[in-house]
Amino acid sequence: MSENGGHFGDLPAGNGDQGTPDGDAEASRAPRRVIGTPPPAQARVLLASEPEAPPPAPRELPADPPNLVQAKNAERVVVALFVLATLAGIGFIAAYVGLQVGTIDKVLRSNLALGLSLSVALLGLAVGAVIWVRWLMPPVDLTEERHPMASRRSTTGRSSRRRSGRARTPASSPSGRCCGAA
Repeated sequence: MSENGGHFGDLPAGNGDQGTPDGDAEASRAPRRVIGTPPPAQARVLLASEPEAPPPAPRELPADPPNLVQAKNAERVVVALFVLATLAGIGFIAAYVGLQVGTIDKVLRSNLALGLSLSVALLGLAVGAVIWVRWLMPPVDLTEERHPMASRRSTTGRSSRRRSGRARTPASSPSGRCCGAA
C-alpha cells in the first residue's frame, strides 16, 4: 500500500478490465475487478421488471345502509360508548394513582373504584364494537385474491411417504391405562 493509507493512490490505471483490446490509456479511478465479484451492472435497474399484469378489477363498495336515520343514531351511540370507555380508562388510572391504601376501608374503596372503572371501560368497548358491527358495517363479504399459501414439500422437511404403523392412542399406551386411571 502507499503512504496515503491505501485509499485513492492504489487504484490502477485503466477502465477496470485490465485487458481491453483498444488499449485505452486513460487514467481511470476504478479499481480492477477481483475474481468472484460480479461484473458492473449494464443498466441502472437492479431487478428485472415483471411483465405487465392486467389491471385489477374495480372495487365494488357496498351501498349505503337501508335506513340512514337508524345508522346515524347507531353511530352516535357508538361514539358515546367509546368516549365513556375512554373516560372510564382515565378514571381507572386516576384511581390507581390517587387512591392510597393503608387501612381496610381505603383498600375497599380503592378496589371498588378500580373494579368499577375497569368494568365500565371494557363494557363500553365491547358494546360499542358490537353495535358498530351489527349496524354500521356493510353486510358484504369483501375478499381479495392472493397467492396460494401451501408450502413445498422440499421446504417443510416432510417426506411424501406416509409413516407406517398405527397412531399411539391412550388405549395403546404401554401401561394400558388412559389418563392415569387406576
